[in-house]
Amino acid sequence: MGNIDHRRRYFIVLDVETANFVENPLVYDLGFAVVDKHGNIYETKSLMLKELFFDMQDIMATAYYNKKLPAYWEDWRQGRKELVNIYQARSIVKTVIEKYNIHEVYAYNARFDKQALNNTIRYLTKSRVRWFFPYGITFNCIWHMATQTLCKQKSYYQMASANNWISGNGNLITNAEKVYSYISGDNDFSEVHQGLDDVLIEAKILSKVLRQHKKVDKSINRNCWKIPQEGFKEFMEGQRPSQVLKMICFDMDGTIADLYAVNNWESDLRDNNVRPYSEADPIFDMEALVEVLNELKQKGVEIRIITWGAKDSSKEFLQRTKAAKKEWLDSFDFPYNKIHCVQYGTPKSKSIRKSINSAKEKAILIDDNQEVCKSWKYGDTINPTESDIIFQLKEIAASL
Repeated sequence: MGNIDHRRRYFIVLDVETANFVENPLVYDLGFAVVDKHGNIYETKSLMLKELFFDMQDIMATAYYNKKLPAYWEDWRQGRKELVNIYQARSIVKTVIEKYNIHEVYAYNARFDKQALNNTIRYLTKSRVRWFFPYGITFNCIWHMATQTLCKQKSYYQMASANNWISGNGNLITNAEKVYSYISGDNDFSEVHQGLDDVLIEAKILSKVLRQHKKVDKSINRNCWKIPQEGFKEFMEGQRPSQVLKMICFDMDGTIADLYAVNNWESDLRDNNVRPYSEADPIFDMEALVEVLNELKQKGVEIRIITWGAKDSSKEFLQRTKAAKKEWLDSFDFPYNKIHCVQYGTPKSKSIRKSINSAKEKAILIDDNQEVCKSWKYGDTINPTESDIIFQLKEIAASL
C-alpha cells in the first residue's frame, strides 16, 4: 500500500463471532480492518482462534452460526484466513496499532465485542493476560453513533415502515444489517456473520455516520437502541390533513449542485463570475434523480427550482446566474417546469404564493438550509444532508 501517511488518522473496525453462552462468550473468529474517516481500507485481517477450533469442539457446537464452520476451513486452505492462537492474535492487533499509530477501535456492538475479546483472553490464558487491547486504546460504538444519526432520519423511518423493520414489541430495529440495507438501498441485504465480512459493511456505516458532520457520543451505550424510538413512534402515528401534492421545489447550491466544493467559488462570485455555477459537480446520482422526477411529473406534480443568487448581486449578474444555472440543469436533462432565481435571502415561499392554493394543495421544498426550511409555508421540507432524497421521492411517487 506504500508509505503510511502519519498525518492521517486511522482507526480499527472489528467484529467477532463467538461460541459459548452470551453471558460468557468466547471468540473463534476475529476480523478487523484499518480504515480512515472516508471509509478507505488500508489493511484487513481475518483470524481463526486455534484454541477454539482444535481444543473446544463441544463449545464450538454452541456457536450460533456453527453451520458455517466448514466454510472457515475452506477459507483457511485458500489463504483467506489465518489460524492463530490467542497470543498471536493479540500480537497481530498490537503490531497493526503501532504501525498506523491507532488510538481508536470501533465495533458495531462495541460492548459485546470488547467483552468477548477480554473474556476470551482471560479464559485461554488463565488470567495471565486480562486485557486484549493495549492500554490507552479507546473503544467506540458504531451502533450508538448510528442511532443518533442515520436511525433518526425520516427516510430511515420510511424504509423501516415499508420493510417491517419492527420488533415484536413494536420497536424500530437498528442492527447493522438494517442500517447497511438503508445506506446501500439494498432491502434484501443479509449479513454473512463472519468477522471480516461484517467488518467491511460496518466500516461503511461508520463512514456514513462521520459524513453526517454531526457531533455524536461515540461511547458504549447498552441502551442506544432506545434513542430513535420516540421519533419513530411519532412518525408511525402522525396524520396530516389530506392535501394534493402540487409541486416539488428544489434549491440548487448545496442541495443538488456541489457549489461549495468548487475552488475559489466565493471570490469568483464576488467578482461577478458565474464559473462556479457552471463547474459544480452534482451531489446526487442525477440519472436516478431525473428518472424519479419524470415519474412524478407524469403523475401531475410540477417540478420547480427556487434558487438564490449570490449576496448583493446586481440585476445583470442575477440574470447571468440564472442562465448559468439553467445551462447546468439542462446538461443533466433535469425535468423542471420553471426556475425562480431570486435575490439572496428572499423567502422561497414568495416564489410560488400565486401558484398554489394552500387550503387544498401543498408543495415540498428540498433545501439544505435549515432556516430556509423553517420559513417554508406550503408543506413539508426535506433536508438532503439528513435524508436520502431519491428514496424519499420514490416513496412519494409510489404513494400517488
